[in-house]
Amino acid sequence: MKIFAVFDDPEKSVSLNELNQIATLTKDELSQCLDGLHQAQQAVKTGQTVKAIVSHFSSPSPRFRRERVEENVRAVAGEWESFGNWSGGQLSRLCLLTKPEVVSIVTNRILRETVRNQLPDITIPAGFVDKLKDCKCNTSQLILSTPNYDLKDNS
Repeated sequence: MKIFAVFDDPEKSVSLNELNQIATLTKDELSQCLDGLHQAQQAVKTGQTVKAIVSHFSSPSPRFRRERVEENVRAVAGEWESFGNWSGGQLSRLCLLTKPEVVSIVTNRILRETVRNQLPDITIPAGFVDKLKDCKCNTSQLILSTPNYDLKDNS
């Protein structure tokens, strides 16, 4: 893979794979390259996270574990406004993911939007709404009573 640094002058493009080209750069240009590489590294890491999470959304629904779902519902409810454009199916599957995945989505706006944009249409797993109604956390009622979401059970 070839990685290029392109500066303000479009004529000046340097391959960061070629040491003899890197040696011609100024200290400021080298700093810009390093910053760009760090940003690219973060973008690739986020891309890997998105890919892993989206694959979990696409796989069969995991088992409904009440404690995990209650914790996930609480986490989502804490940032409820930012989930305004998620469908009921997407939200229901989100509540079934592992806690670290949900925390990553809840706390990282860019990750949340990217995951949502990558998700296919998802139907609510059979029996999910009835099980959510039985959850002990009050926040489950927030999800169930929100008019924006059509939480019809597909069982």
